[in-house]
Amino acid sequence: MPVSKLSHHFLLLLWISAVVLGVVESSKAPFGASVPHLNTGNAFYHRHTGVSLIRDQPFEFLWSGNSRDRSIILRGGDAGGSSFNNSSKYVLDDPSPPFVRVVGTVTQVLISLGKIILPPTVAVVKGVVKFYRALPIDAITAQIGLVYCFLGGYYPTLFSALQAAQYCGIQVMIAALSDLTDEAIKVIEATADLDRDDMSRSDIFLRKTNIVLKTVDPMKINQAAAALYTTWLGVSAVLQREYARVISLSLTLASGFERIAHIILEPPLNLIIPEDYRKWVPAVNGWIAQGVALSLAWRIQRILTASTSAIAGGALFARSVLRMLNSRGITTFGDVRYDPDEAGLIENMIGFSVGSLGFYTQIECQVKNNFSFKVPFPLSLVTWPFDLAEKWIEWYITYN
Repeated sequence: MPVSKLSHHFLLLLWISAVVLGVVESSKAPFGASVPHLNTGNAFYHRHTGVSLIRDQPFEFLWSGNSRDRSIILRGGDAGGSSFNNSSKYVLDDPSPPFVRVVGTVTQVLISLGKIILPPTVAVVKGVVKFYRALPIDAITAQIGLVYCFLGGYYPTLFSALQAAQYCGIQVMIAALSDLTDEAIKVIEATADLDRDDMSRSDIFLRKTNIVLKTVDPMKINQAAAALYTTWLGVSAVLQREYARVISLSLTLASGFERIAHIILEPPLNLIIPEDYRKWVPAVNGWIAQGVALSLAWRIQRILTASTSAIAGGALFARSVLRMLNSRGITTFGDVRYDPDEAGLIENMIGFSVGSLGFYTQIECQVKNNFSFKVPFPLSLVTWPFDLAEKWIEWYITYN
């Protein structure tokens, strides 16, 4: 079994153990349970009985805020009957175990992000799918051709992954994503009314965990995750074969950069860094060398991909547009008749012109940005998920 697969299974097992242990610990010591006395010199305070004494004299206790604010203010009189005007504020420690607080906070953040991101994302995706299903197939392929023309160099592995997924079970992958989205929406809707101020963190965490366990379908999640993983294995195998040359170049550059760093950078760094931390110098140099090699090799590949994708996208755009015109009865351009079975002069002229424009636009933009192939602002506000996916795929197929 590959090391990456073992690490994925280990992380999943660790997270499940964290949730189970958090539930057990929170059930043992919920937030509202009785706690030992709060000792403050001669004063102490018991949460349930409400008794607070200083030299056998009762004190007035005031809770500050709601149940989430675990501070109290004590006031009272001394033994001689004179008033005691000073007030003392003591903060009670959160009785929830640290493990419960950490896991509960992470769970709360994930559910909150899901509430913010997931519903509008699902609505947008459904709207886009509905819109494109109403379009003719030629209109869709023409738009795909334009995307290849003007963005092919920005997302080479992402586009290749989508093409490979066509032959590795993309319909199964889409169905799996739909199932996972449905289960996540069920959890969000079921836990929508639990964020109340009168409930402690451990109570909210315990109830949300119970609702998640009762709401989701584990078999559906298991099947969806297996489908996604199987599809990704097929896609990654195709990508590693397709980009074997750039992977080899990246590994070769990384090895050379690491040797250069070992000779030039490590001696002065060992003089500066304390002896206890010198063991990190070779590892950090290796990471930096791999990152630089990865960036340089894939920049070269992006330039090559920008040219080939622009030509292919231009041809796809021209063929789709001419096919749409042909379906509407426009079959001639002057004396030249469009032949759907063979690329003619008009198709080649349109395809070459659009492809050249797309390649020039990409290169002209990258000359100003040192060939970083970053989508210019403000388009980057929309395309950042694709940027993250592209970076992750590049790193995965290169070093996994």
